[in-house]
Amino acid sequence: MLVASFGQRFTITPLELITAYSAIANGGSLLKPRLVKELRDDVGNVITRYEPEVVRKVISKETCDLLRMMLEGVVNEGTGRNAYIGGYHVAGKTGTSQTTEEDRKIASFCAFAPADNPVVCVLIMLDDPKGDSYMGGAIAAPVAQKLIEEVLTYLEVERKFNERDLREQVQQVVAPDLAGMTVAESVKALQDMGLDYKLQAGISDTGLPVAAQTPPPLTRVSAKSTVILYVDEDAPPLMVRAPDFRGKSTYEAGELARRAGLNIRASGAGVATGQSVQAGEEVEAGSVVDVTFRYTDNIE
Repeated sequence: MLVASFGQRFTITPLELITAYSAIANGGSLLKPRLVKELRDDVGNVITRYEPEVVRKVISKETCDLLRMMLEGVVNEGTGRNAYIGGYHVAGKTGTSQTTEEDRKIASFCAFAPADNPVVCVLIMLDDPKGDSYMGGAIAAPVAQKLIEEVLTYLEVERKFNERDLREQVQQVVAPDLAGMTVAESVKALQDMGLDYKLQAGISDTGLPVAAQTPPPLTRVSAKSTVILYVDEDAPPLMVRAPDFRGKSTYEAGELARRAGLNIRASGAGVATGQSVQAGEEVEAGSVVDVTFRYTDNIE
């Protein structure tokens, strides 16, 4: 007979939970939790430094390796997919907790990363969330994903891309500075970079110098994005209406934006759930719209 455990009404503090996850990340060694790293005097000299202190060994390295693999699976293909970060292996678990109060939930996500050589452990808890979902995988995991990625980037932790990362990664390029180049030269430069273009209305002389462009130079955009070229700085901008990206995949949203003469900056994976410009709103052609992608199925 198969038996599956399910915890109801367990009480645990956030500090206890993150300490337990850290024990897995540390190969089974339970460390005494520290809230303060060091004490300094009024001129910045270190008076006391609190070094890591191992309390005891709580589980074996073999068990830790198994747990790490299972937690990675949650993020790679389970309910924690919204915490997936290309190039960084994340080991984590979603939580959607009932409380003693009726209809009050706590959505959470706890993880450490990189899974193969952890440097950070993160716990996100949302108490009594309001909105379309109260599931940890839907609303807590995306917050953890953004936080973990920013921390690891700040710490200059090297990304290790696997085949899936390379397959799903949205290629990005930096828009060149075309000021002073002729329209013909600018068009060739954009085409060589795999970028599309549109010209200011009424341009017939491709020998005229480019005076302005949208998006501006050095803006990071997705491959195949559209750059609008102007030969007159005072010319009225080309205006287009923003499409509704909701429910679209990354590829579908990119194509929709391209046809509209806009560019997107994608965040996350799955289907589009939000955009920085409302659907139907008039914006300057070539503008970059931030689009958030999330997994919405099998998320708890």
